[in-house]
Amino acid sequence: MTFRLSDSQTLRLSDSQTLRPSDFQTLRPSDSQTLRLSVFPPSGLGSVMQKMYICRKPIISDMIKVNEYFDGNVKSMALENEDGKATVGVMAAGEFEFGTSTVEYMTVVSGSMTVLLPGETEWKTYAPFQTFVVPANERFKLKLSQPAAYRCLYK
Repeated sequence: MTFRLSDSQTLRLSDSQTLRPSDFQTLRPSDSQTLRLSVFPPSGLGSVMQKMYICRKPIISDMIKVNEYFDGNVKSMALENEDGKATVGVMAAGEFEFGTSTVEYMTVVSGSMTVLLPGETEWKTYAPFQTFVVPANERFKLKLSQPAAYRCLYK
């Protein structure tokens, strides 16, 4: 997003600091803050102040953690909010083994996953919208014949 000042506008950053177009021509949002701008009309056009709120660079880097496993064959994005920790991700075709530190609720979003859960001897295939639960501090195995997407909630 770009904000441009015309020759007849000024930009007030605070009560004591005002910038004119000669100070800079373009403001390019570059960090994860919100900037309050007050734009004053040229003299003679009234005293109404227009207020604008420019949402600067999204806080994605602070909000979402990107994970990559197995040489890039498994990728996920994690976030934590009032509902707890969650990830969404994708897996390439292949075989993978994961360990847990909390209870994990894995839901297949697209494709299918064949899973060997802890304590089980038979593999079970999960289709889209099916969920399997892995206890905390356990290991489980996955086989994928094609790429798949998933959601995981940590409890």
